[in-house]
Amino acid sequence: MRKIMGVLIVIIVILGGYSYFVNRKVSLAKEREEKERIAQIAAEKLEQEQVKQAEAIKQVREKKVIEEYKLVALSSLKDPSSAVFRNIKIAESPRTIESAAITYEICGEVNAKNGFGGYVGFRGFVVTSSGLTAPTTYMQEDKIVGIYYEIVEKRIGCI
Repeated sequence: MRKIMGVLIVIIVILGGYSYFVNRKVSLAKEREEKERIAQIAAEKLEQEQVKQAEAIKQVREKKVIEEYKLVALSSLKDPSSAVFRNIKIAESPRTIESAAITYEICGEVNAKNGFGGYVGFRGFVVTSSGLTAPTTYMQEDKIVGIYYEIVEKRIGCI
């Protein structure tokens, strides 16, 4: 009887130890999974923050470009101080072999006074740059550059 009791105690101890190690292994696996999940969430939050920061920087840069290009558009008007802009859109210019730098194109509408002092009505305009040259303004009604205006306008989406 003592032998049987001794064997039973040994079996209980072995099973108890085995159960402890199995539970410990499961517990460690769960802890590892939880740490991986927390690390994944932290990485996603960091990525989202970086995307937000990049978007904010892009918006500031684009706003600056729009203001700069508006000044270029003003130089082609008879009375720049009377200009009113609307429906301004901006897009990155297609990159060329000559210029790997990011350049922009803007399009929109401008209304300004003519040489007689009256407003002419809103007209489409595009300002673009190759990155190698100063920005250039193309007005919708210009006969020679009207085709280029239409190409850029469609690419940016002003139509």
